[in-house]
Amino acid sequence: MFLLDLRRQIISLGSCALLLSGCNNESPKGVSVPTLPVIQHAVSTLVPLVAGKRNDFVMQQACALARGESSPEQVFQALKKQGVDLSVIPAKGHALSLLVTGDGHQLNAACASYVATMVMVPPNLGDFMKKAPEGANVSANANGFEVEPKKLSEFLRVQLAISRANAELYTSIAVDLGGKPGLTIEQYEAQTRKLFMALAPKYLQKVKTFYAQGEGVNYKLLKVSTDQLVFASSSGYGYRYDDYDFQLSLYGVPWLGKGKLLGQAYDLHVSHVGAGWADSVARESL
Repeated sequence: MFLLDLRRQIISLGSCALLLSGCNNESPKGVSVPTLPVIQHAVSTLVPLVAGKRNDFVMQQACALARGESSPEQVFQALKKQGVDLSVIPAKGHALSLLVTGDGHQLNAACASYVATMVMVPPNLGDFMKKAPEGANVSANANGFEVEPKKLSEFLRVQLAISRANAELYTSIAVDLGGKPGLTIEQYEAQTRKLFMALAPKYLQKVKTFYAQGEGVNYKLLKVSTDQLVFASSSGYGYRYDDYDFQLSLYGVPWLGKGKLLGQAYDLHVSHVGAGWADSVARESL
């Protein structure tokens, strides 16, 4: 589900559009809007959906194929066991066509968008928790589960690596978009998708680099539930996600979230913001 922070910004964009275009017949001169929610939404639209929903297993197979860790035949058999028959998927026009053609460019873009949006969905507690033995002392919000320290450390290390890579990539995109004033929201999103797809291989490599830098870093879990994850790292990062917000900070400086990237606020000078666009984004979920 998109973050409330994102929704608030989107709703404000729709309000701006109504204020600019609803009071008279004059052409709107444009409005300044936050860049971050535009980028986040554009990237989310690149994630292939199965039956209209995000499918972790399918995307893990796509990423394995993109990285050369699995062959097309291995992916075909793995998906078939899960009820997904690639033999009936056309080479074009289907969300999973990229798994049929094995197009490296599309696979990288799909994998990168899936990875980038992993920090914008609720945590899967099964990744780092297990059913606690009867009588064990577990926290009330764990619903009878207890943390597995090694798995938790690995999970938090991955989340932080992705968030750091997102902050840098989105900043690069924001700078590029800022040099193209006067476009519509839809045009800015199209530009974002184009840039993201071109930078996908470098982005995935950046995630690996940041993951490697996480070796030896300690993580302190502050809050966790089915819709909340808050932790801090010994490297100075603070990570906060819940169903309403996402923030990454570095020594208290906003690094990703609240409309800011690497501590700076980026805006787009948009020629027109349609209320329909704002409504459609607010209704969507990851």
